[in-house]
Amino acid sequence: MYEGQWQRDLRHGVGTARTTYERYSGEWVAGVRCGTGEHEVIGGYRIEGVWADDDIEHGVVRGRYDGVYEGQLQGLKRHGQGTWRNKGGDVYSGAWKDDHWNGHGTLTTP
Repeated sequence: MYEGQWQRDLRHGVGTARTTYERYSGEWVAGVRCGTGEHEVIGGYRIEGVWADDDIEHGVVRGRYDGVYEGQLQGLKRHGQGTWRNKGGDVYSGAWKDDHWNGHGTLTTP
């Protein structure tokens, strides 16, 4: 279900799309997520960030990964440069690939 602005029968402008398990609220261009928005898995995690061509490029992920992640994303996964902080005070800042530490980075523990 979609509630929001339309242009030429496509989602365009600001709106919210919902399925049984997910919700995206934010900007749309020519039917795809593009611009700032928030993706939420119902009862799960939330990603706030910048989207392009229906994929998120950079954002903040809460409620997933036992902490908070801020950085580059691809396909709703940590990918590129980013920083993860857990509730115990551990901080990893560096490279990510397919949701895992990859390449150069720094892990700091309390």
